[in-house]
Amino acid sequence: MKRNLFLMVTVVTAATAISSKAEESAIQSNFPPILMQDAPQEGAHPLGGPTLRFIMTANGALAHTDRRLQYHVSGEVPKTDTKYVEGPVADISEFGNIHGAVAAGAKRGGLDLGVGIANQNGLSFGELFVAGLPFGLEPDEYVSYLFDGGGLELQQELYDKHFDDRVLVMPIAITPTQGGGWFPEALPDPAVDPTLTPNAAMAELCMKPWIVRWPEPGAGIWRYACESIGLEADEIGASARCKRPGTICPSSENPVVSDVNRLTFGGFVPGVPPHVFVETGNVDAYELNLPSTEVLMIRLATEQTDLGNNDADLRSIIEAAPYYYGQTWHQPVTYIELLINKEFWATLSPAEQWAIRIAAESSTLRSWTAALDRQGEAIETLKRSGAKVGRWPDALLGVLRRATGRFLERKALSLQRNGDPDYLRVLQHMRVYQHKQRIFSDFGDINQGRAALPTTPN
Repeated sequence: MKRNLFLMVTVVTAATAISSKAEESAIQSNFPPILMQDAPQEGAHPLGGPTLRFIMTANGALAHTDRRLQYHVSGEVPKTDTKYVEGPVADISEFGNIHGAVAAGAKRGGLDLGVGIANQNGLSFGELFVAGLPFGLEPDEYVSYLFDGGGLELQQELYDKHFDDRVLVMPIAITPTQGGGWFPEALPDPAVDPTLTPNAAMAELCMKPWIVRWPEPGAGIWRYACESIGLEADEIGASARCKRPGTICPSSENPVVSDVNRLTFGGFVPGVPPHVFVETGNVDAYELNLPSTEVLMIRLATEQTDLGNNDADLRSIIEAAPYYYGQTWHQPVTYIELLINKEFWATLSPAEQWAIRIAAESSTLRSWTAALDRQGEAIETLKRSGAKVGRWPDALLGVLRRATGRFLERKALSLQRNGDPDYLRVLQHMRVYQHKQRIFSDFGDINQGRAALPTTPN
């Protein structure tokens, strides 16, 4: 049934494409859908897939108008995507990022429409919008925050400020709760080893000689938690253990450049899946996205795109870091945003504007619900390939939770002292809404812990 639906939408899109009246508008993203066998109907990529869903939905809604959207990707078009995606219409590097390209607009060599994520907008507060608050709003609360709690209005106000009132922003996808990371060993846990105190468990974690691929602000909170107990964790940015992260490390052709003896955060490049990095020995632990995305990205990294999920062998990557944790304290959501040049928006008819807004809201809902539907099966697929699934130890979460508020406040105040008040403003705005929602969250949550996952994965 799902495949038939995909074909139906594609037929509507194709019919619009051949209409002699239809005007094509380019919409560019840094991320391709990556359509492959057993992938969801909109594609395997956690950002590119929802983008294609939005474009197909929008073209369906635009079918009665004279306009159609065409998906373009900033880099090379994967061979699986040539039917749906074309190459770039703008060189994003000329504008700094896709947000700058949309602010410029197609008339100035940029883009009229783009899809991005806020931590790539070059602004400090972007990391809070794309990922939500660590230990913060649950995905359903975050949707409510954006649409009804003033979050989207605040984001628009800040984009108006920083992009000269030239960029309109709206959500096209918000993910459910993601995975909480893959590790080569089980995390220290006082519930398993009664000789450990919570601080001792955190100290043991901070002294692991691991390179961990982790996004901000979660990585910063983790480093601050180590500092709070008298230890240090290092940060090496996009660097990994060896100079060429995509090849075997170490080797005579690829020697070690980052020889670590304690917890080190590195190898994080937004939009670049980490699975090849861990398979080659360049990072030891990592996080990415939803369990279903892990399955598909491992298949992609191991060049098994022609096999279904049940036939692919995921062990070579899972064996390198088999301990898979839920409870995503550091990034409750991922928010994918549609960016529209305001000058271009003003040229659209009311019917075209309405169709795009409705398509954006529809794709936000459907991307979320479709992703929810796939995660249980994906976890079972990972377990069959050797994943040991559990939840973060409560003791470690306690230390990290206490560090979260202090770290975020320290960062926000430091930015404010240096002339950037926006991070503090977004942080406080999200916290106010979180506090407002807490009474109902506590009132309604009877299912917490119902899966009874162990703190030592098995």
